[in-house]
Amino acid sequence: MEQIDYNQALEQARNDVEAIFEPMTSEHRNLLEEAMCGCVLVAEENLRDQKSGWKNGKLAREMLGYAQKLINFEESHKLIEDCCYRMREVIYKHPRLSIEIMEMELQVGVEEDEALRSKLEDYKYNVSCADRGELDKIKQLSMLKSDPVEWTALWEQIIDDVDMEVAEELKDEPGGMGFCHMVWSVRRRVLSKYGIEWRSPSTMNRGVMFD
Repeated sequence: MEQIDYNQALEQARNDVEAIFEPMTSEHRNLLEEAMCGCVLVAEENLRDQKSGWKNGKLAREMLGYAQKLINFEESHKLIEDCCYRMREVIYKHPRLSIEIMEMELQVGVEEDEALRSKLEDYKYNVSCADRGELDKIKQLSMLKSDPVEWTALWEQIIDDVDMEVAEELKDEPGGMGFCHMVWSVRRRVLSKYGIEWRSPSTMNRGVMFD
């Protein structure tokens, strides 16, 4: 079976929707849906690659742009909801962007999603604490602890550039088992240049094995 080049397909979809300012027809809708889905597929592929995840913040914002243009097409709501859910899974280092995606997901959802609404409120609370400089009040939202600095605006503004630099430094290193520790070590060093002292998952979760 021929493997699909999702990056090439997305670029074609971008070209197809470039001139659409106000979607009016079913053809416009189909083109925008292809571009929206393309963003998700490329983002998922980036995460599997282990060295391209830094590109996903930009892709998520692009996806939201397409979703916003599709919001008036009720036939597109389920697809928007699915794309938002899948994109949230690959941009875990972007809390404010995740909030935008969750709000879009709830806006188009056919049924009320209490679990998602609760998660949204937790994200808003943590971002609010971070914006006030009250990192000690930030909730840990999963079994694995993360450094509260990851909720700050500065973190979100620079993390993609930081991880791009990390990927460039490690481009000749094979991925696989143990690669995450190399990534975290380099990320910590690069973040320090921006004045951020960051504790990696292995530091935050003593006794947990990461591979």
